[in-house]
Amino acid sequence: MKQPAPVVFLLDVDNTLLDNDRVIADLRRHLTQAFGTESQERYWAIFEERRTQLGYTDYLGALQRYRDENPRDPHFLQISSYLVDYPFANRLYPGSLDVIEHLSAWGPTVILSDGDVIFQPRKVERSGLAEAVEGRVLIYIHKEQQLDDVEKHFPARRYVLVDDKLRLLTAVKEVWGSRLTTVFPRQGHYAHDPTVLTMYPPADVTIEHIADLLRYDLPALLAAGQPHDRRPAAESVKPEEMKKSAQEPDLRIMVVDVGGTHVKILSTGQETPREFVSGPSMTAQEMVSGVLKATEDWKYDVVSIGYPGPVLRGKPVAEPHNLGPGWVGFDFAAAFGCPVKLINDAAMQALGDYEGGKMLFLGLGTGLGSAMIVDGIVESMELGHLPYGKGTYEDYIGLRGLERVGEKRWRDYVEDVVARLVAALEPDYVVLGGGNVHKLNKLPPSCRAGENTNAFRGGFRLWEKLKETSS
Repeated sequence: MKQPAPVVFLLDVDNTLLDNDRVIADLRRHLTQAFGTESQERYWAIFEERRTQLGYTDYLGALQRYRDENPRDPHFLQISSYLVDYPFANRLYPGSLDVIEHLSAWGPTVILSDGDVIFQPRKVERSGLAEAVEGRVLIYIHKEQQLDDVEKHFPARRYVLVDDKLRLLTAVKEVWGSRLTTVFPRQGHYAHDPTVLTMYPPADVTIEHIADLLRYDLPALLAAGQPHDRRPAAESVKPEEMKKSAQEPDLRIMVVDVGGTHVKILSTGQETPREFVSGPSMTAQEMVSGVLKATEDWKYDVVSIGYPGPVLRGKPVAEPHNLGPGWVGFDFAAAFGCPVKLINDAAMQALGDYEGGKMLFLGLGTGLGSAMIVDGIVESMELGHLPYGKGTYEDYIGLRGLERVGEKRWRDYVEDVVARLVAALEPDYVVLGGGNVHKLNKLPPSCRAGENTNAFRGGFRLWEKLKETSS
């Protein structure tokens, strides 16, 4: 039996992540061109009949029914190809994929949709949504009647459901109660139907656009689902209230800085970091076990992890060069039992050192960490693996290069590499961090030394409002 996740995010597709009204408008135009106005109106009449009968939209089934009435029409192959090959990715609402990435830092994201067994899965796949949620897709006929199956596949202590239909949000809230936070994006024609808006109670959270979820933090989202005095729909929880709640100081954050030689840990309310030896054979599970053992007397609500390798959408995409295996695909949130944000370690220290503008961060440690922040947007980089001399930048100014050529020549290489990167990237300033920065007699032009302890500051900042991209 699966262990329940702290929180699971359930996301509808049509008019929640994807502008289905525009898909239908495109199909209407195409049908009119292929069949004429009268025939396309007949198709939509059949479509609505089947939606009433089945409880979900069935584009291909309606087309088959129309074909039964007009078996000799030569345009059916063209229409079916148009439906199957439609570029759904072009109809995603702005920010949809960013929202999935934003939420996935706290728990699994799951597509929860109604639809047929052919067209709806095709839509989810071709839009890129299936990949964004790492294949976690559930498609039912009446999803509000399948909540036991949802819990079987994705057990959780808390759920957040994002859907443009108040009817569905209300039905699920009646079953899951305070375990659920309902989020209502007012997108599409259903979400603006005045009859519907007066028929059902307001959602826990109402937003105008799906991208508005980027402004929300986990503690306030979960708090919104708890029992409170019901407000009118126009007064459901607003972004500014969420922001205020999310910035309250009661969120206890533990920051884990994973390095090639040591793992260092600091938590809210603690003054002295703790650490233990890592080394080239340490696995992800061994890291977690070491952290839990070292902090067994600490209390925390969420965890930030600085990871010494490439990260995409909050997850490692390659095993670290200087540690053991088992990091890619590891479920850190389940292992720690709370929401986790994972970011490249250089990007985390860069966040701690950032003072505005366009900053390049280079970490002179076991390898060469690198990140850029431009106007608050973080981009982790892997500059250390770019070719240089007879190897890579990391081979020359990482720990291996320092040990091979000695401090004097190593300093020359550092100055040369920094000059090349400054010329190419044109930052406003450069911060040099990492354990070996103190071995430089003087800093290269436009550089200042960062403090390794600023990695902890970056980990705390992860739960604030700085923007983050691929890290």
